[in-house]
Amino acid sequence: MMRNAFDRVLLLSRVPAFAGLLPDDLASLAHRASERRMGPREAWGDPEGADVGLVHEGSIEIGPEHRPAAAPALVGALEAFAGVELVARGGPGGARVSAVARADLEGVMTDVYEVWIAMLRYAAGRWHDAEPVVADAPRVVRPSRREDPASIVTRILLLSESDPFRKLSTLTVARVAHAAEELRLDPGQALWEEGDASEASYFVLGGTFRVDGSDEATDPGGPGATLGVREALAGRPRADRVTASSKARVLRVANDVLIDELEDDPDAAVALLASIASRALRAEDDRCGRGEEGP
Repeated sequence: MMRNAFDRVLLLSRVPAFAGLLPDDLASLAHRASERRMGPREAWGDPEGADVGLVHEGSIEIGPEHRPAAAPALVGALEAFAGVELVARGGPGGARVSAVARADLEGVMTDVYEVWIAMLRYAAGRWHDAEPVVADAPRVVRPSRREDPASIVTRILLLSESDPFRKLSTLTVARVAHAAEELRLDPGQALWEEGDASEASYFVLGGTFRVDGSDEATDPGGPGATLGVREALAGRPRADRVTASSKARVLRVANDVLIDELEDDPDAAVALLASIASRALRAEDDRCGRGEEGP
């Protein structure tokens, strides 16, 4: 049985990825969703290109591993933004789903920015769960001796070569770099404490850090190493204490700064989401390749 608009908003509110959204925000999404039944083992797909699904009843099975996604669940969002086909079929008892085309979801995110924030946290949360490391090693060419490690040029280089910002335009990265804050730390000084709210991502300009409580000693050095990006974008509390093991300088990109910079640039917001979705799917594939349990 198809539901009226009010019931569909209630159903959407039970999907964990959208649990924090207001009814008015969910109404915009519900208006663009098309509801249908999926029979047992029926292949996912829609001739009109509805490629993001919300499972309301029953379950569907995803990928060659037949991973179950039971109601309430959001499926296919990472695949849609990463440009990867969703391979899924109805579960043993079938399912009732609402489907939204990626283009329509992008339209909702443009009109209702809170939906984009929810999708960002969802994608980053999947990335964090598949690859829960605090630090990433440097991935950029070090600045020349004549280049100040804290210059705007170096900031743009550092950010543009990190996974979250790889697909953003130079102009967008430059705006974020300009709004970022430089911090200096002494040896032993904490960058954050275990349990702290994850309010920012950090990019190392110089020096090294230690992640306390990890099984292996971690000593990421810069410039170019990143710290706490996954937790910050997913809105997760800090799981470990991170301290400077030498004199160090970091670039702090606050979550609210990033959100403000992207609010008026829908193309950049979608590009960031696509970058995170791609990274999350690669991490999940790597984890499945190691024989670890998927989401």
